[in-house]
Amino acid sequence: MMGNEEMWIGYWLTKSVRLLNKFHDNKLQKYDLTSSQVAVLQKLWGEDGKTQKQLQENLGLTPASVSGILDTLANKGFIVRKHDEIDSRVNRIYLTLEGAKLEKLCHGIINEIEKTISDGFTCDEIKIFIAWTKKMHKNICKNDIKSNLK
Repeated sequence: MMGNEEMWIGYWLTKSVRLLNKFHDNKLQKYDLTSSQVAVLQKLWGEDGKTQKQLQENLGLTPASVSGILDTLANKGFIVRKHDEIDSRVNRIYLTLEGAKLEKLCHGIINEIEKTISDGFTCDEIKIFIAWTKKMHKNICKNDIKSNLK
């Protein structure tokens, strides 16, 4: 598709995601957190004790990126790594009490951001947008299986 980039879906998605991440990071800055750290915590709030590999696959990040985020969260006292009881080669990631306490704060910020970005949309429009975005995600995954995007 040649022509005006402002008519490209990818142009607007990329532009919006970058701005959204910056907006989220700005909201989290006073708590010394980043949106990437919160994404990891979010997965653990949903299911504590995930492996680093599970986090990496769920978030679509490289092993090095996840390792760095986990190191930072551990240094801040929000998570601990423990050897798996069955396979000691595997580390599981667990929230500390301090990490668990962040859930309410972070969900409040996420709700505030959701309210901001959905301003002016009806409930039906939001449902349609989510359905279309999921369809785009599926299309990308289907056509880029080698890079393991999920």
